[in-house]
Amino acid sequence: MKRALTARDRDRVVVRIRALIRKHGWAIIHDHGTAGAPAISHTVGFTATLGVPEAMVVGIHPKTAEEVLNDLGNHLRSASPDQRSLVDGRLGGVITPPFDLGVRLRGPFAKVGHLDAAAWYYGDATFDVVQVLMPDAQNRLPGFDVDCEPEYVERQRVLDLPSPPRSVHRSRPLPPS
Repeated sequence: MKRALTARDRDRVVVRIRALIRKHGWAIIHDHGTAGAPAISHTVGFTATLGVPEAMVVGIHPKTAEEVLNDLGNHLRSASPDQRSLVDGRLGGVITPPFDLGVRLRGPFAKVGHLDAAAWYYGDATFDVVQVLMPDAQNRLPGFDVDCEPEYVERQRVLDLPSPPRSVHRSRPLPPS
């Protein structure tokens, strides 16, 4: 059983996140999961640095998730600011060979518990989140393609969280603290 983090522990985490955001533009946090809950990796800093929702990957090994989230961040950073967005749908050209990523808008749920570190970083501000889905070997995506390999669908289950209206496309950047 994990021990509860103290306010001092949370402050240390936020200091480390701020340092990573200053150096790289974002931080990636891993929750390795438990027997009943999947592993979740997520960004902190996409909203503040790139003006897009934070991104999370569910059920994927942390090393792979980190590579995908970094590739996604670098892809977004290379786009002009007016072209940066993470919208509900398929996103091509991020990972190789040319595979798509699935993006599902999950809405503002900073206080739900999946992204505690991001909630600590942003404080009382709300921020949007997308769930990023990885394709199977045939470039089929869970939650998008009915013939996606069952293993991918099961491992990367689309989290049942509140979604914003489909018209929400961008988050406003928050100034880093």
